[in-house]
Formats: sequence, structure tokens, C-alpha cells
Amino acid sequence: MERLRAIIAEKDSPSRREFENLLKTLHPNIEIKALCTSSEEVEDAIKSFKPEIVFLNGCLEEKETFDWLPQFYEREFEIIVVSDHANEALQAIRLNALDYLIRPIVIEELKEAIKKCIEKPSIAGIQRQFYMFAKTMEMTEDKILALSTAKGYEFLKLSEIIRCEASENYTIFHLVNETKLLVSKTLLHFEEELSNYSFFRTHQSHLVNLRKVKSYKKGDGGTLTMECGSLIEVSRRKKEKLLEALSGMSLNSFLK
Repeated sequence: MERLRAIIAEKDSPSRREFENLLKTLHPNIEIKALCTSSEEVEDAIKSFKPEIVFLNGCLEEKETFDWLPQFYEREFEIIVVSDHANEALQAIRLNALDYLIRPIVIEELKEAIKKCIEKPSIAGIQRQFYMFAKTMEMTEDKILALSTAKGYEFLKLSEIIRCEASENYTIFHLVNETKLLVSKTLLHFEEELSNYSFFRTHQSHLVNLRKVKSYKKGDGGTLTMECGSLIEVSRRKKEKLLEALSGMSLNSFLK
């Protein structure tokens, strides 16, 4: 098997050594080119060694990793996030990370992540497709939605909506200004109307604005934390499509 060049980015020395030894034992075909503790070291190592894989901890010395890594948007390497915290999953998704592993490392999960890296096609072409998707999303985020309420009509920008909640044959709109609107149409109606505008049906009762997601926590289906603090359960059958949707949106944040 062809050797793969890799970089380990981890500020904690014992954790870094432990992970290095684990990789050498399980995957001798992986050549570890650099052990990095700061964002500057990682940047230099990426430019010098042109790795195929970067094993990344979310927080390095001096600055948050997730804040500077987007400069490598058109990258030729895969990212596997290795973290002590489940709440960094959303950032990993938005970086188009190949996988997200939580310590203590499950050996089978690590093996599967590396297998995906070996078998996965070049990331560059895929990212170009996501870029075009992101540009489209940027142009449509301020579409106006006309809602008929008991008092008349409300005209909302999509960016004002955090989530929609089913209430029998009605839909409750939860807005960024912490108010609610009750509309006499079903959630299914709005799912069909908004599905092309970064809204996603996570569950029978919830349609969320993916632009208002603050974090994603792994679980059976997982849980989204919205900007307003609401916790939204994700059904098991919707999990995979949700992660794909979040990945597809990720590059939009780099354009602003």
C-alpha cells in the first residue's frame, strides 16, 4: 500500500505522543511528517510536506484552529478532527472534515476514518461543487416570505427565522428577535417552500434554518443547538442527510 503523509496537530504533549504511537502501531503505512503544537507550525508543515491527512485538535496554542484553517479552502489534504469535546462537531463539519473522533479513541472508528481517506476521491473537485452551491445560498438568504397571520400579513427575511415548529395544522415561527408567529399552514407546506433555502426538516415537529445552527452533538440521531439556545433532536433517519447539508453550506462562511 502506498505510504500516506500525515501531520498531527495537538498542543497537549502526552496526547500527541499517545496518538502518534497509536497510528504507528495500527497504520505503519502512514508517514508522520510533523508534530505541531501551534497554528503557525501547522501552516508551515502543510506547505512544506503537502500531507494527505491532517489529524487536528480543535484548539492549538495562540488561536483557535477553526478560525484560521479556512485559508486552506482549496486544499489537497483531508482533515480528521481528534477532540476531547463533542461540541466541536459542527465546526468540523463546516471545515468539510472527513471524520470527527472523540477521545478516548475507538480503534475501529480510527481505522474506518483512515479507510475513508484512502478510498475517498480528491477533495478539490468536490469543494469546487460546494463553492457554487454556497454562492447560490448567499444570493437567496434574504428571500422574503409572506406569512398570513390572525392579524394580517407578516413579511420576513429568511435570515430572521431560526426555526419552525409544528402545532397540529399550524406552524409556529421562532424568530431572531425572540418573538413567535402562529401561521395557519402545516409544517409540511413550509418544508416544501423552504427546502431550497437552507432549511432542513430534522424531525416530524421541527424545520430549522441551518444558518442559525450553533453546534451539533453526536448521538443516536444527534442534537442541534440553535443560536437562540433551543435544543432540537435529529431523527436517526435524517442524520446522514443533515450532515451532508451542513457540509454543503460550510464554504458559504468563507465567502463573507
